[in-house]
Amino acid sequence: NSSMRARITLEAKKNIKFTEGFNQTLHSLIYNHLQECDTDWLLEYGVVFKKRTFNLFVFSSFLERGSFYKKDNSYIFPNSISFMLSSPVDWVMNTITQNLMQKGMIKVGDNELKPVGLDILEPQKIVNNTIDVRAVSPITVYRKIDEDTKDERLKFFSPFDEEFSRLISKNLQQKWIAFYGASCPYTIEVEPLFKKKKYNKTYYFKENNDPNVIKGWMGDYKLSGDMELLQFAFETGLGYNNNHGFGMIEAVG
Repeated sequence: NSSMRARITLEAKKNIKFTEGFNQTLHSLIYNHLQECDTDWLLEYGVVFKKRTFNLFVFSSFLERGSFYKKDNSYIFPNSISFMLSSPVDWVMNTITQNLMQKGMIKVGDNELKPVGLDILEPQKIVNNTIDVRAVSPITVYRKIDEDTKDERLKFFSPFDEEFSRLISKNLQQKWIAFYGASCPYTIEVEPLFKKKKYNKTYYFKENNDPNVIKGWMGDYKLSGDMELLQFAFETGLGYNNNHGFGMIEAVG
């Protein structure tokens, strides 16, 4: 499995402006560059596990900092921005990166951007059964408040809840089954390396099938588990909504 992680750089002639919720804009950009025939395949079958479709890729938000302007709820970025993309599925990575880099100009939100850089990053080398990681994008896990009713409200778990680690492990096993077509003999434990609540982030979405609000957690974590599953976590991301830009991690130190 020659999985990869890439950093993609986009440039504009002037500062780049986004309204709130630009993760969705980035999500659309990535989907648009999975060739049409493949996008149907990905959305339709994804890699199917029971009723859940895992779109096995994860991306970061923009790595540069934007300045927030309250007046019109917008973020202003410098004229060069980049994001990271990762997947265990080679054709997903190849299709997105090749299609994107072939474009002269692309429209992202209201910005005209030119893809100017593609850096293939070295896969994370896992050398033992624990590793300290940092959330590059917020990690989220949740469940319906009441599984048996039509109540759509969700309970989000914090890293200080036992359920947080358990749901991340179960979700990673399901992604493993989806990718390898075989049951996953491994589990993973996730332990926060912080005590403060300040790493809690709330995001607003306009997607129909997703909750309107997603609460996720940044910060550093200790992961423990089998090396193969730890490696897989770097490729797919931790927790839910990876293909909407949640749960990307990188090694600390």
